[in-house]
Amino acid sequence: MRVPAPVYVGLVVASALVCVVFWRELQASRQALAAGQAALQAERQQSEALRTELAQARADLAARPVVQMPAAAPEPASKPAEELVAMVTDAAKRQKAMLENSETHKARLAEVRATLKNRNPLLARELGISEQEADKVFDLMAEGQLRQEALAADLIARGNTADAATVDEMRRQQQAQEQQDKNSLAALLGQAGYEKLQYVEETQAARTRIVNMTNLLAQSGQPMSTDQALSLTRVMADEQKREEKESQELRASGTYGQVSQVDRAVEGDRRILDAASGFLSAQQLQTIRTRFEQRQAMERATGNVQARERAATQDAAN
Repeated sequence: MRVPAPVYVGLVVASALVCVVFWRELQASRQALAAGQAALQAERQQSEALRTELAQARADLAARPVVQMPAAAPEPASKPAEELVAMVTDAAKRQKAMLENSETHKARLAEVRATLKNRNPLLARELGISEQEADKVFDLMAEGQLRQEALAADLIARGNTADAATVDEMRRQQQAQEQQDKNSLAALLGQAGYEKLQYVEETQAARTRIVNMTNLLAQSGQPMSTDQALSLTRVMADEQKREEKESQELRASGTYGQVSQVDRAVEGDRRILDAASGFLSAQQLQTIRTRFEQRQAMERATGNVQARERAATQDAAN
């Protein structure tokens, strides 16, 4: 039985996301785990070649001209999508086989764990737990992520053999696994600690910025202390949540498009700098302010180019 159209499209989107996440996680932690993994080089090369093959296939498909087909013969228009589904299905089968290999699974688990720890170096302090307990949190989170990857790869690898009932069942398994992972973390941290962990996960974008700011200041000869980094993390995480709430309110009021994104970002940066002035040095503040201004200038330039392109398109249409 062939998959219904909505599920068919969902498989394409889900598979693309899985491939992108898998590639990013592998690249982000490769340097930290290079030692001792020579035996897995063949599998890694196979995975890299596969991702290159898929990227090239997507580029080839995207480059094809759009042909308007007669209403009586719609089948050719669906071939590119079918080809892409076949390719990502094959990719998922290979990924599934790799994850089922004990050595590859072990290496992948270590990679995911290292990435999680690199993204959240202050997790123990933020949650008020010991470093040993934080290590256990990273273990549970990495194991949960790998289980989700395995479920997704299994579903995508089925391709057209997965009917709607199978898709629904695997989604139920995924939700059940997510709940089990949450219960394990809550049991380890307690309810209050688990809620703090949820906040950490919800504000990962801010924490990525913190890692960048930490590296910037260190390279500038003005490294932050642990307490400074922790304080800046809280400020930027709170600002991310505030901006998300503001965006929701603007959308609800129908005025979201009336407010400049760059202006909102500038105001957010100002709030961050004002709050950080209480615990960062003048030199550290100036370094961060300069980086903010550089990003703002780039965003304004990009916005101007996009505005000119939209105007040109409208003129051509008129």
